[in-house]
Amino acid sequence: MSRWPRWFRRPASDIYTSWRPGVFPNKDWTVPAAQKAQTYPEPSPDWITGSSFAIWSDAPARQTEEQVTAGIRLPLRAMAERVWNPSGSTASYADWLARVEAIGTQPAAADLSTAPALELTKTATATRAGSSVTGDLEEGDEISWQVLATNTGSTAVKATVSDDLSDVLDEVSLTVAPTVAITDADGTVVREPGINAAFKRSVTASGQEVANQWGPALAVDGITSGPSGAQGSRWSSNGADDAWLAVELAEPTMVDHVSIYWEEACAAKYRIDVSTDGVVWVPATAEITPVCGSVDRQSLTVTERVSFVRMQGLDRTPIGGKKYGMSLWEMQVWTGPERGAITNPALLDEALLTWAGLLEPGHTATLEYRGVVTDAGNGSILK
Repeated sequence: MSRWPRWFRRPASDIYTSWRPGVFPNKDWTVPAAQKAQTYPEPSPDWITGSSFAIWSDAPARQTEEQVTAGIRLPLRAMAERVWNPSGSTASYADWLARVEAIGTQPAAADLSTAPALELTKTATATRAGSSVTGDLEEGDEISWQVLATNTGSTAVKATVSDDLSDVLDEVSLTVAPTVAITDADGTVVREPGINAAFKRSVTASGQEVANQWGPALAVDGITSGPSGAQGSRWSSNGADDAWLAVELAEPTMVDHVSIYWEEACAAKYRIDVSTDGVVWVPATAEITPVCGSVDRQSLTVTERVSFVRMQGLDRTPIGGKKYGMSLWEMQVWTGPERGAITNPALLDEALLTWAGLLEPGHTATLEYRGVVTDAGNGSILK
């Protein structure tokens, strides 16, 4: 799992897609006489199946129980997937990760009986000269449809909703592009997701650990982790407890929250500061104690627009009794929730209206399309 405590850990994505749980060398494998240590083939010819796991920390003085738990959460689940499913899963890593998050840390306590569940309804209304009309329709009548998909389960679901318009389009010409709106359980429209305003913006820092390596620009390049053995795309500070990293935004911005993807050598303590001019800084959070090797999301206390956001280090985490530069993969400055954009439904094959997106528990996606009757229709298109 870890080559050195709190320094290198194989990413869960690598474990899920390529790790082969092989058996350790044993007396049945031949060891050449001149060889002082056993070696075994790669990949291992024997695949461990149905095993349990023993978890411990070799350095309890340097890692708390909470830090160990946070660090092994995803790698351990990826290892279990490979051990218990040797034929390999057909799901992508992103889909597998969504399932892991849906189950949570205590499967026995989760209510999976209603997760996920979609409830679908469809309504149609027609108007003539501004007044509601039912029954037979005439050319020029306006008609609109609403398809509602509600997540009645207890976990988020990646929903795909389709409506076949082949019969409708024989009698109706759509007048506007189909739309979708997401509402919560109270009927309040869910606000649009934010953007990462720090992405590839100008960034400065108090310094860096090694010249020409691990520079501050790597903290806003969009890479939030590294492949096995690769440590390139991260910023590692100069050796000072008060090291800092500051991002200049493109314009004065209302900041919703800041996300920092910490490497194993994270800050022991830090806070987020903001500024309108890059000279006078105002604290926007209290003192924060992050978990190394995890993502740390912090809401800000400021309510005005700012142009600069700074991670201000207060203390470094010692590794092996020595303090190195504090290190992070990515610093993100979000203007709203970190969700994918809410996309409008699309007409596929000119007749199949389809929308796909994430629905949180209790949320409803309302697909709406409208048009004008172009051929004398009847009540059958009110469906």
